[in-house]
Formats: sequence, structure tokens, C-alpha cells
Amino acid sequence: MDAIWVTPGPLAMYRKTALKKVEGFDKNNLTEDIEIAWRLTGAGYKREMCLDTYATTTVPKTLKPWYRQRRRWNVGGLQCISKYKKHFFKEGMLGAFILPFFTIQLFLGVVGLGVFFYITIRKIISDYILAAYSIPVGVPVLTIKDLFITPSFLNYLGIVLFVAGFIFTIIVLSIMKSGVLKRQNIFNLLFYFLIYLSVYPVIMISSIYNFIKKNYKWR
Repeated sequence: MDAIWVTPGPLAMYRKTALKKVEGFDKNNLTEDIEIAWRLTGAGYKREMCLDTYATTTVPKTLKPWYRQRRRWNVGGLQCISKYKKHFFKEGMLGAFILPFFTIQLFLGVVGLGVFFYITIRKIISDYILAAYSIPVGVPVLTIKDLFITPSFLNYLGIVLFVAGFIFTIIVLSIMKSGVLKRQNIFNLLFYFLIYLSVYPVIMISSIYNFIKKNYKWR
């Protein structure tokens, strides 16, 4: 689909003449591997990824540096969106697919977190009002029908997104020739979807705050 939106930092190779043509990396961007990929795409250059390439990278071993790394990634992503916003929905892969896809992907978790808090707070307020007015007049606060959970559209949507994302990840890992899927424990994948992705929206909110404050720190 020609939709590669990042040339990952741990192992990427560039044609020197192409880098010179687009005036090299943006030193002010915290995710230079994303930014340069977008700039090369906008300039009409091709990007390709070799799925059976094996590379190692240094990863954070404790929570604090992990949090700072993910926050930096998100702030850098916001920098890229801001820098290339004029390309939104314009002709070419950058404007027609990469920018909209990347933006939706980046903010989807925040929207989901907002909906969750909205439903939770609304439930607390409605239960409080019900109890406040029911107890004085002797009306039961809890009835049998309250014990039944009626799934809503958002419940079904969340389940569909979770299943679709899980299946998509399994498919991607299975087509990689390096046997990544065989080395993965099913519990690792479940942890990634249930815990890791649940924490990410909170990091995104912090990243938005740092982006607005122009707090662009590598660490």
C-alpha cells in the first residue's frame, strides 16, 4: 500500500542523495525517524521495510525511563502532525492515508479514556441522586433488575476493537519470517492489549500537556 509511516531508529538505511535533497533530519523533532519518513514520503521517495530483518535495541528496564520514552514518542508524533497538518486529506500517501491514520491512532485511546470517565462519572452522579431521593421516601435503592448488566453500544464497540486489534497483531506476527509469533507467550500478548494499551492514554494526556507547553525534552 506504500503506507510505511516510520523508518525505525534501531535499524534504518537511507539513500544519502535523498537525505541531502530533503535537507537532512529535523534536529528539533523528538521522533526524527517518523519525521524524516514523512518528509521523504512528501518528496515522492519510496520507503520499504524488511520484515525478516533482526535487530537489537536498548529498552528501558524500569517504569520511569519507559514513561519518559513513551512520552517523548507521543510529543514527537504531535510535532509531526503540527508540522505537516497542511497535507491533511491532500493527494498523495502522506495526506490521504498516513496523516489521518496516524492521528486517529494517536488520539483514539484518549477518546476512549474520556468516554470511560464520562460514563463512570455519570453513573456515580445518577446513583447518588437516586439514593438521595429514594431513601427519605422509603423507595428501594437496589432492585433485582439492577443486578442485570445490559451491554451498550460502547461495550460492543470496545470488544470489537479489542478482538480486531488482537487478530491483526497475530496475523502480522505470523507473516514475519523470523518466527516472532512462536517466541511470544500468549500471556505477553494479552498483557500488551489489556494493560499496556490501557496505560497509554494516560501518557498521551501528559504528552499533550508537554506539547502545549513546548516542553520538548529528550529525557
